[in-house]
Amino acid sequence: MAHLQHFNPTLSFDPPLPPNSKITMNASSYNLCMKGMNLPVQITTMPLDGSEPKSLTVLAHLGTAAFTTCIDEKLATALELFPVGQIKLQTESGFKTAKKFIVDIAFPNTGLRGYITYVAECDFAYKGNKSNLDPNNFSVLLGRDILANWNIVYNGPTSSVFISD
Repeated sequence: MAHLQHFNPTLSFDPPLPPNSKITMNASSYNLCMKGMNLPVQITTMPLDGSEPKSLTVLAHLGTAAFTTCIDEKLATALELFPVGQIKLQTESGFKTAKKFIVDIAFPNTGLRGYITYVAECDFAYKGNKSNLDPNNFSVLLGRDILANWNIVYNGPTSSVFISD
């Protein structure tokens, strides 16, 4: 069983504080409220033709409203994913038929189990020329197909999330 705690405060003092200084730190819901829960995932292709797998580490967003995990179409193109079928998705603008791929999703440095799973192609406005770990550049939406395997505690007031599998 793995546990992931997502709480990342940063404190820095320049110049350093004198001895016996007191520090008060307040937690805020701002970061979790504004950005949601994002975590790095490693997407690896599952080549059907015997070629070498390709892999990229990108940012994923927890999407409790999504029944299936989705990958940005530009990331699917960059990884040269081969469609293995189609899937009908319900989006905010209605139903859409999307390409379906099979990938290996890992959660680096977390201890959480990885999954070989189907993902649907979506458009998240992913920019491959920007940092793959920029919180405004997520390219994977983790759906309930993966989230249903986890115990997730979303603590808004402290802007922290705890995940165990």
